[in-house]
Amino acid sequence: IGGLEPGHLTVLAGQTSMGKTAYALNMTNNWIMNDKKILFVSLEMTDKEITDRLIVMNSQVPGRDFLKLTLNEIQIKNINVAYNTLTDKADNLDISYKRGLTVEDIKARCRKKYSSKKYDAVIVDYLQNIRLPTNHRSTNKQVGQQTLQLRELAGELEVPIILLSQLNRGVEGKPKLKHLRDSGEIEENADEVWFVWRPEYTKDIEKQSN
Repeated sequence: IGGLEPGHLTVLAGQTSMGKTAYALNMTNNWIMNDKKILFVSLEMTDKEITDRLIVMNSQVPGRDFLKLTLNEIQIKNINVAYNTLTDKADNLDISYKRGLTVEDIKARCRKKYSSKKYDAVIVDYLQNIRLPTNHRSTNKQVGQQTLQLRELAGELEVPIILLSQLNRGVEGKPKLKHLRDSGEIEENADEVWFVWRPEYTKDIEKQSN
C-alpha cells in the first residue's frame, strides 16, 4: 500500500474482539522500537492498561498469567526485560487518555502535544467513543463530520492519523465498506480503510454458540 502517508486518515475497522486495538498496539510497538514518535489518543484504555499490554507483547508472556500474577522465574525475567526496554523507549510514546472527549477536544490535545514534539503518527482509539455534540443533526452526519475533521487535522499537522472504528453488529463473512458503523460518510472522508478480519475467530464463536 506504499505505507502510511503524512496527512492521510486511515480507518482501521473491525468487529468487537476482532483485534483492531491489538493490531494498533502492535504497530505502535514496532514504531517506538524503531525510534518513531507516536501519540496514542485513547478514549477507552488508561495509560497503565496500554503500557501493560505493550509489556505483555514484548515479553511474550500470556496476558492471563500477567494479570493473575501467576508467573514463573523465566516469565518474571522476560517481563523485567520488556519493562526496561519500554522505559528506554519511553520518550517515543505519548499516551493521552480521557473518556468522553469530543473531536474538538482531540484536535486541541493533538495540536498542543504536536507543538512540543513532532510525531510520526497519531492513533485514535476509537471513533464510536468520541462524544457527539448535543445538537439535532443525525448521528450519520455527526460521525461523518468527525472523520472529516480528523482528516483535516492530519493534513494540518502533516502526520498520518489512524482512527479505529467498530463495524455494525451482525456482520457475516468478510467485512465491507458498507459495514462501517454509524455512517456511510466514513469511507468518503478516509484516505484508506483497513479491516481486521479473522475467519478462524468467527468459526470458533459459531462453534461455541452451537
